[in-house]
Amino acid sequence: MIGQPLIGSLRSVLILIDNISPYMSEKEPDPALPVVRTYSSIAPTASTTNPNPFLALKGTDARRWPQDLTIEKEMCSPLRDQLLPRGGLPKQNLGIPPLHSTLYVDKIRTAQQTGDTREILRLIPDLLDHTVRWLCNFNEVNFNYDTEDLLLVADIPLETALCARAAIDGIPAYHYTDAHHRHAFRTGKRLDEIEPPYTEQDADRIDILDLLELLLLAQSQMSHKVPTEWNGGNYTVHMIYPTSTLTQLIVITAHIPHETAFAVQEGHPTMKMVKVTRDIINIDLQADDAQFIDSDLFKVLVGIVQMGIKVGKMTPYYY
Repeated sequence: MIGQPLIGSLRSVLILIDNISPYMSEKEPDPALPVVRTYSSIAPTASTTNPNPFLALKGTDARRWPQDLTIEKEMCSPLRDQLLPRGGLPKQNLGIPPLHSTLYVDKIRTAQQTGDTREILRLIPDLLDHTVRWLCNFNEVNFNYDTEDLLLVADIPLETALCARAAIDGIPAYHYTDAHHRHAFRTGKRLDEIEPPYTEQDADRIDILDLLELLLLAQSQMSHKVPTEWNGGNYTVHMIYPTSTLTQLIVITAHIPHETAFAVQEGHPTMKMVKVTRDIINIDLQADDAQFIDSDLFKVLVGIVQMGIKVGKMTPYYY
């Protein structure tokens, strides 16, 4: 039986949905302010337990959910900066063709110079896809487009604002989106119907649509029986999207407790808070192939691929 506190939560959520526009004020980090970053590749081992706010949202349309609902309902921790692991190539695999990253970087730079925002939005995920696919070939593992699963909220499928997915040897690793895709999802329009392309977003908070993608990734890993004991009981997943200037990428890392992924899926009354961190990475538009391989972006993608391989090898149905 649902208790009185959860009924109050239901009322407040429904009032919030009815009265707050989903388009909140947008802002990017102030480059003049110092950013304190810490580094960790280990998921936190403790998490606060709260009432499951998704029960009150069951059956409602995610397009109407306010962007800052994640903070209002304490679904996840405040977003803080933390560096991701930077990986490196152990040795050159002579059987793998060159990366040829300049095929994409040069086009992005040209589109920046001409102000072609739509072309930049198309090219950035292509650059990520090309690089991760090359890294998978280098490590002799499979690159997959993640399955077309939907997030389950109390066993009810929920459509989300997805742009692109990536899986490493079948294990979901990260999702990619951008402000243009979120805006199209919320307005119910096609991407080509929005002119000019929409790029504004609040870079200091987790958009509720991005949290849904992260939860979907955790549920997908759960369905693949990815173990969590080694990782503090968490699924560690990533969301990648460009800043409003389209010159940097924001990589959100979420440590999602197994209990939370399961509670959202099954509709349990409580869930543990999701821990989220952010790393902001430059897209080096002057890089040739050698410079790109030495860039932060490339090294972060190496780290994500290496972690995907590690997780895959621990998974019972590794393939």
